Amino acid sequence: MTQADRKRWLFGLATCVFLFFTTSIAASPTQTDPDIVMRESMVIMARQLGVTCTHCHDPKNFKSATMKTHQKAKEHMRVTAWLNSQNGLAGKPHIDCYTCHRGEPSPKPEKPTPKK
Repeated sequence: MTQADRKRWLFGLATCVFLFFTTSIAASPTQTDPDIVMRESMVIMARQLGVTCTHCHDPKNFKSATMKTHQKAKEHMRVTAWLNSQNGLAGKPHIDCYTCHRGEPSPKPEKPTPKK
């Protein structure tokens, strides 16, 4: 296993552990505040993509939607929301950024390996 593979594996494991513990905790009053919920979602997405906030957000104006990566992220958020809705896959399996991106800013589709 190469160093890069090991890092990807550890990142995936850390993401799974993080998601397990954050989703299994009962909702606290802070989790109902829309700003805090959005920030928590952003942190999770950044970790799943292996990027920092400034990958999608303009450091001078975080609310600005002028960056192409910000616009693309919004599109992807709508797609994943639809896939996890009743009209899509109904959350089975749950789709998130890591499903396709695997810790990379751009997804790298892989050919399925034939079974022997």
